[in-house]
Amino acid sequence: MRLSENIEKSGFFWLPEDTQNRLPGVLRISKSGEITLEVFQLSDPLWSADGNLNRIVGIIDNTLITLDKCFYRKKPLLPSGVSTATIDVHRAFIVASYGEREEATFSKVTFSVEGLDEWLAISGLNVKHNLEDKNVSIYFKLPQEIALHLPDGIELKFGFTATVPSPLGFNITKATINQKSHIALISENVRPLDDFLPLVFKLHVFLCFAIDKIVSLESIVGEKDEIPVKIHCQSLPYSETIPKIY
Repeated sequence: MRLSENIEKSGFFWLPEDTQNRLPGVLRISKSGEITLEVFQLSDPLWSADGNLNRIVGIIDNTLITLDKCFYRKKPLLPSGVSTATIDVHRAFIVASYGEREEATFSKVTFSVEGLDEWLAISGLNVKHNLEDKNVSIYFKLPQEIALHLPDGIELKFGFTATVPSPLGFNITKATINQKSHIALISENVRPLDDFLPLVFKLHVFLCFAIDKIVSLESIVGEKDEIPVKIHCQSLPYSETIPKIY
């Protein structure tokens, strides 16, 4: 996964079954999707270094998050005083709070990949020039979705979104329309995230071959009951250099 910039946020974090013992900490997500949590504690550790840290819940900027499949990279020191611990995180759910054994389930997972717009080559823009009248007309209609039915009751859709200029305004000298494509995996019934992710990663690898570049995932969003949950995780292949796609 490639983010436009590194994320570093301070907040409070706790184990799902121990909501009273909240530790201050800093969550860091690199541009490549690597996730680490550094927590600070006084005196003896509130979280046992040998205990189960499979899942950690936190709050950052008044937003609940869940950190999944966590383990210590650097364990806290036992002597009294201020101690820090560094925890590696497999994936993070933004705007979601899950219990220790609660499964993250979704009915829809949407993701975007670098180069998908160029590979699809589908545009809703139509531009016409009239040089004699010095006139340019721009017409935009959002392209229709392309639906494919996969085995095991999952539907794959190539979808499109767009940002368009506001209809109101005075002395307008600039107008921008940005169209963006994505892929959605939709199930009639809710499923664990791990039912969707193998398909996401297979499609990602396929697009690397089809585009002939090492392209990265740009975003993954799970949805259940029309509530979107951002999902951060590392995925391969990944290139430090942003590919030039034609």
